Amino acid sequence: VVCVCVVLGGDGLVDAQCYMTEGLRVDGNDVGNFTFNSQQECCAACNSLRECEFFTFVKSKNLCWLKSSGDGGHHHDPDCISGSSSTPWGCTNNEDCSMNGICNATTGQCSCRLGFKGDQCEYLSDISFGCEVGSSCIANVSTWGGAVVIGDDGKYHMFVNIISNGCHLWADWTTNSIIGHSVSDKPQGPYVLSDIALGPRDVSYWDGLTQTNPDIKRASDGTYLLFYTGMSVANETHKNCTRGSQDGSLPQLVLNQRIGLATAKSPYGPWTRSDTPVLDVGPSGAWDDAFVTNPAPYVFQNGTILLVYKGRSLEDESAMNEGVAIASSYNSSFVRHSKTPFPAATNCEDAGLYYDREMSVFRVFLHCNCNYQELWSPDGINWNNHTPQRDWCNVTMSDGSSRIFKQRQRPKFILNEEGQATHLITSIEPTKMHNGRTFTLVSELT
Repeated sequence: VVCVCVVLGGDGLVDAQCYMTEGLRVDGNDVGNFTFNSQQECCAACNSLRECEFFTFVKSKNLCWLKSSGDGGHHHDPDCISGSSSTPWGCTNNEDCSMNGICNATTGQCSCRLGFKGDQCEYLSDISFGCEVGSSCIANVSTWGGAVVIGDDGKYHMFVNIISNGCHLWADWTTNSIIGHSVSDKPQGPYVLSDIALGPRDVSYWDGLTQTNPDIKRASDGTYLLFYTGMSVANETHKNCTRGSQDGSLPQLVLNQRIGLATAKSPYGPWTRSDTPVLDVGPSGAWDDAFVTNPAPYVFQNGTILLVYKGRSLEDESAMNEGVAIASSYNSSFVRHSKTPFPAATNCEDAGLYYDREMSVFRVFLHCNCNYQELWSPDGINWNNHTPQRDWCNVTMSDGSSRIFKQRQRPKFILNEEGQATHLITSIEPTKMHNGRTFTLVSELT
């Protein structure tokens, strides 16, 4: 919300016209701080100081920070109001609208696309559906994210990461992940489990033990393409947590993660799996030479597949990076394209990818635990990152209530038949909902 305020002179402060934005903190370039009773007084103080161009007023402390420049960055903070006493912010092109909206250069205002809000269209806008009315919540079962495709039957088919045998996410996702197939008449759900699409097979196969990170697309010939992460290790089996087993994961098993592809003519299967991964690790010394995981594909009309994926290096296993691989068709080999990873923070991961036809850009959303970060690209190869990490664990539900989740990860998008993103899927670690078990949340973009 942008406010234009006129401050009457008093106590030595001159009249000032303020252009202010609620919930915004401007960082750095401080030239002084004062205690005032209101943001209007803070604006007037900035207006009276020659070197002050921007200010941030911290409401809970009545603290006014004066700043010589706004180029130190900014981020969302509900306790702050920031602005300038000179001229209001105005867009000059669509990049000023975060490529999430159309800029009217005459008025300097952004018209945001569905799912975005803010003066610069810099915030996601969504309403979430709880387990009672939507999403993917299987009784007494933990799930961790999924992806949806519209079938020829007009139904919404979600392929969801299930933690099997009563096990929980954090202790047992590496050994007990399988991929379930759930169905709904509506994009928001509720999704009802139909069958298990991919499960364990002999551990001599590269994906014999674990199947996770599903993403589903369709090829131009109608084939369903189920991308996933697989892994296996000798002498390991799925745990039975109904007897209380909560063993930790195996480091070698994690390092064995690779990306696979299963195909079928129907979302109900049967699924044909490859005996080898479609994407292996990079060469020694590369940013992805430890393991590769979390596939996010886009299928072009000519059959070419752009695959965004996560990788880690043996040199720095803690750093999470994203890159691109390309295949000419789903029957062809993927070739690593990114010699260097995306320009994103290394605490962010698990890409959700889609193409915005109206804006002619690819979008990637990464989770950074309880924050998200957005990147965009004109071609899927060269990526731009002009937005800071933003909170998304404070959620508004469809009944108007609010929830604060412990974790929100693995973003994926549901597209309508016109290719427009209408819903967001994320994995949730709740405090109370779903009896405290992790589940898969569906949110409508507004």
